[in-house]
Amino acid sequence: CIAMSDRFFLTKMIGFEATGLYAVGYAIGSMIGFFEQSFNLAYAPWLFKKLEQNDYKSKIKIVRLTYVYFILILLLALLLSLVTPLVFKIFINKKFYGAQIFVFWIALSFAFSGMYKMVTNYIFYVKKTHLLSVVTFISALINLTLNYLLIGYFGAIGAAISSTIVSFCFFV
Repeated sequence: CIAMSDRFFLTKMIGFEATGLYAVGYAIGSMIGFFEQSFNLAYAPWLFKKLEQNDYKSKIKIVRLTYVYFILILLLALLLSLVTPLVFKIFINKKFYGAQIFVFWIALSFAFSGMYKMVTNYIFYVKKTHLLSVVTFISALINLTLNYLLIGYFGAIGAAISSTIVSFCFFV
């Protein structure tokens, strides 16, 4: 499973402590994931209705909304990263403060995942989902390779960077 390979590599290459810190940082960064998933669940039905209208004005509105969403979700990830020290101070035990370094990368990863879902909806609409299986397979290979290489080179933060790169690849 792509989502858990980072933890597997961390545990095997560095140890349980690094995996635990990573999991805490991942939990905070994944707040962006809750937002992007919820948004996509509400947005997709609206999008499909607009695409069925097949008029120029609707298409322009969709494109503008997509770009605005891209900017907003990236800003939301940045905002979460900026308030991370406060979040940790209020909610997280001091022994896990080292997990803060992962939040930016994980939040950015989920932002790219949200951007991916925005454009993937078009693929679902035109019923060309076979393309997604190819993208998923290639991204899984990239993920495994990057986890191994980046954790080996950068340490635990390499797992978070790998997640971000893979999410960006999915998006592209």
